Amino acid sequence: MLTVQADIDDMSPEYLPPLLEALYLAGATDVWSYPIQMKKGRSGLRIEVLVSVTAREEVCRALFKNSTTIGLRFWPVDREVLPRAIKTIEWRGFSIRIKTSSAPDGHVHCKPEYDDVVAAAQALGWPAIRVQQEIEQQLRTS
Repeated sequence: MLTVQADIDDMSPEYLPPLLEALYLAGATDVWSYPIQMKKGRSGLRIEVLVSVTAREEVCRALFKNSTTIGLRFWPVDREVLPRAIKTIEWRGFSIRIKTSSAPDGHVHCKPEYDDVVAAAQALGWPAIRVQQEIEQQLRTS
């Protein structure tokens, strides 16, 4: 795995969501951004991308194409992840994917998939947080 990093001080933050989407489409494993202080006191954004070695070229191309950055930094990183799985449950007539991860001590953490929660909430006219809470309650009692 690699981390690819870009610092940007001349791009409107409103264009950050399409940049992040382009990076995921290019093969990024994860993407995050945060505000930074740049030269001459300018505010800027740091974009960091976790990417496989094989997807590096495509992700770098997406960064240059979809942002105003003129340079990138990258370095190798190690990554350790817990075993994960996805199962699907039925909740009020909706199929909800549940992401699970298993800790070394055997504890299993379950979390409903955000996109499924939001879709169910919109269909029901409910707040997404209420849907998430009800699904998590169902998971605890089943």
